[in-house]
Amino acid sequence: SGPPLSPIEASFSDSPTPAVDDSRSLKSLLEAVRAKRSPPLPERARKIRLLLIPGLSWDIAPGYLKPNAERARRLGIESQFVATDPYAGSSVNAAAILDAILASNLPVVLFAHSKGAVDAIEALKTSPKAQRRVEKIVAVQAPYLGSPLADFFSERFWAWRIVAVFMRLAAAISPRRIFATNPFNKRETLAELSRRRRAPLAARRAGLSPHIELFSVASRFARP
Repeated sequence: SGPPLSPIEASFSDSPTPAVDDSRSLKSLLEAVRAKRSPPLPERARKIRLLLIPGLSWDIAPGYLKPNAERARRLGIESQFVATDPYAGSSVNAAAILDAILASNLPVVLFAHSKGAVDAIEALKTSPKAQRRVEKIVAVQAPYLGSPLADFFSERFWAWRIVAVFMRLAAAISPRRIFATNPFNKRETLAELSRRRRAPLAARRAGLSPHIELFSVASRFARP
């Protein structure tokens, strides 16, 4: 068992599955990997496919998950980038994630960043068949309880349009291909992320198979 949950972590206690704060162990493992003294990878890990699911506005930096794919390749793990719509709601992106899961001939581990984790859980909730193919979900910086930025922009959509204009100007002078879809009219996506702040966590975890392990990684480690 892990250490006592802090008040913030305790807000997740309505989850139907037990939660343990194992930040210290994760930090130790991360330091071991960076120091190149981590234990050998279990052989079973090479018999899965890692699906990389990006977050909101990923088309601004389309290669930002490539280091993860390269690390997986060096370890002998197959990986695949799931090109979701950078500005669509979770119900839309769930379809692309489901297609990738069901097309895999190997068991799947989902590595999902930011809103991508919300999209991934939405996909699994709609398909028991897909759940049987997923072994783990690794969620990094997932906005399970909503996003302050989404709150801000959903209530001031004019500000989002101004930001989008500057993003398009940046795209014009950048050789990278960004804005595969139009970010100007995605008010419903911002509202969806904002509403999550007021919905219980259990409502989003409901319907997931108990065999699926969910690892949620925050943006930084708490001080010991």
